[in-house]
Amino acid sequence: MSVKVNSSNYKSIITKIDASSDAEVNFDQLRDLCIYLVRHDQKNAQIQLKRALKIAANSKDDLKQASILMQFGNLHLIDNELNAAKNYYNQTIPLIANDNLGLGSIYNNLAVIEYY
Repeated sequence: MSVKVNSSNYKSIITKIDASSDAEVNFDQLRDLCIYLVRHDQKNAQIQLKRALKIAANSKDDLKQASILMQFGNLHLIDNELNAAKNYYNQTIPLIANDNLGLGSIYNNLAVIEYY
Protein backbone atom coordinates (compact mmCIF):
# COMPACT_ATOMS: atom_id res chain seq x y z
CA MET A 1 0.00 0.00 0.00
CA SER A 2 1.23 3.48 -0.86
CA VAL A 3 1.55 6.38 1.53
CA LYS A 4 0.13 9.64 0.18
CA VAL A 5 3.08 11.80 -0.88
CA ASN A 6 3.09 15.35 0.47
CA SER A 7 5.45 18.14 1.50
CA SER A 8 6.04 16.67 4.94
CA ASN A 9 7.05 13.16 3.84
CA TYR A 10 8.40 13.25 0.30
CA LYS A 11 12.06 13.41 1.38
CA SER A 12 11.69 10.34 3.61
CA ILE A 13 9.96 8.49 0.76
CA ILE A 14 12.86 9.38 -1.56
CA THR A 15 15.31 8.07 1.05
CA LYS A 16 13.35 4.82 1.42
CA ILE A 17 13.10 4.30 -2.34
CA ASP A 18 16.77 5.15 -2.89
CA ALA A 19 17.74 2.52 -0.30
CA SER A 20 15.71 -0.17 -2.10
CA SER A 21 16.68 -2.34 -5.01
CA ASP A 22 14.56 -1.97 -8.14
CA ALA A 23 12.90 -5.30 -7.37
CA GLU A 24 11.91 -4.11 -3.90
CA VAL A 25 10.46 -0.75 -4.92
CA ASN A 26 6.71 -0.29 -4.56
CA PHE A 27 6.03 1.00 -8.07
CA ASP A 28 2.78 2.72 -7.13
CA GLN A 29 4.60 4.64 -4.41
CA LEU A 30 7.38 5.59 -6.82
CA ARG A 31 4.84 6.73 -9.44
CA ASP A 32 3.00 8.83 -6.85
CA LEU A 33 6.32 10.32 -5.73
CA CYS A 34 7.14 11.20 -9.34
CA ILE A 35 3.77 12.91 -9.80
CA TYR A 36 4.40 14.97 -6.66
CA LEU A 37 7.98 15.82 -7.65
CA VAL A 38 7.04 16.93 -11.17
CA ARG A 39 4.91 19.63 -9.58
CA HIS A 40 7.13 20.53 -6.62
CA ASP A 41 10.77 19.50 -7.14
CA GLN A 42 11.74 19.14 -10.79
CA LYS A 43 15.40 18.31 -10.06
CA ASN A 44 14.50 15.24 -8.00
CA ALA A 45 11.67 14.43 -10.41
CA GLN A 46 14.13 13.81 -13.23
CA ILE A 47 16.13 11.37 -11.09
CA GLN A 48 13.13 9.42 -9.85
CA LEU A 49 11.41 9.39 -13.25
CA LYS A 50 14.48 7.78 -14.83
CA ARG A 51 14.44 5.03 -12.21
CA ALA A 52 10.68 4.56 -12.53
CA LEU A 53 10.90 4.28 -16.32
CA LYS A 54 13.61 1.63 -16.01
CA ILE A 55 11.49 -0.37 -13.57
CA ALA A 56 8.38 0.04 -15.73
CA ALA A 57 10.23 -1.04 -18.88
CA ASN A 58 11.59 -4.12 -17.12
CA SER A 59 8.08 -5.02 -15.95
CA LYS A 60 6.83 -5.01 -19.56
CA ASP A 61 3.65 -3.33 -18.23
CA ASP A 62 2.41 -0.81 -20.81
CA LEU A 63 0.32 1.16 -18.31
CA LYS A 64 3.25 1.57 -15.95
CA GLN A 65 5.45 2.75 -18.78
CA ALA A 66 2.75 5.10 -20.04
CA SER A 67 2.22 6.65 -16.62
CA ILE A 68 5.92 7.50 -16.32
CA LEU A 69 6.27 8.71 -19.91
CA MET A 70 3.29 10.99 -19.29
CA GLN A 71 5.01 12.41 -16.19
CA PHE A 72 8.18 13.00 -18.22
CA GLY A 73 5.98 14.91 -20.67
CA ASN A 74 4.45 16.90 -17.82
CA LEU A 75 7.90 17.73 -16.45
CA HIS A 76 9.02 19.08 -19.83
CA LEU A 77 5.74 20.95 -20.26
CA ILE A 78 6.26 22.68 -16.90
CA ASP A 79 9.82 23.55 -17.97
CA ASN A 80 8.43 24.94 -21.26
CA GLU A 81 10.39 22.35 -23.26
CA LEU A 82 7.49 21.79 -25.60
CA ASN A 83 9.14 19.56 -28.22
CA ALA A 84 10.43 17.19 -25.53
CA ALA A 85 7.00 17.14 -23.85
CA LYS A 86 5.32 16.40 -27.17
CA ASN A 87 7.77 13.55 -27.81
CA TYR A 88 6.99 11.90 -24.46
CA TYR A 89 3.23 12.33 -24.90
CA ASN A 90 3.40 10.78 -28.37
CA GLN A 91 5.33 7.79 -26.99
CA THR A 92 2.52 7.28 -24.50
CA ILE A 93 -0.33 7.03 -27.02
CA PRO A 94 0.24 3.48 -28.33
CA LEU A 95 0.70 2.19 -24.77
CA ILE A 96 -2.75 3.38 -23.69
CA ALA A 97 -4.75 2.91 -26.87
CA ASN A 98 -7.68 1.39 -24.93
CA ASP A 99 -7.66 3.92 -22.09
CA ASN A 100 -9.99 6.73 -23.12
CA LEU A 101 -9.37 8.78 -19.98
CA GLY A 102 -5.60 8.52 -20.40
CA LEU A 103 -5.82 9.34 -24.08
CA GLY A 104 -7.99 12.34 -23.27
CA SER A 105 -5.30 13.66 -20.93
CA ILE A 106 -2.57 13.11 -23.50
CA TYR A 107 -4.52 14.72 -26.33
CA ASN A 108 -5.43 17.64 -24.08
CA ASN A 109 -1.76 18.22 -23.26
CA LEU A 110 -0.80 17.94 -26.94
CA ALA A 111 -3.49 20.50 -27.79
CA VAL A 112 -2.09 22.87 -25.15
CA ILE A 113 1.34 22.52 -26.74
CA GLU A 114 -0.02 23.17 -30.24
CA TYR A 115 -1.85 26.25 -28.96
CA TYR A 116 1.41 27.77 -27.75
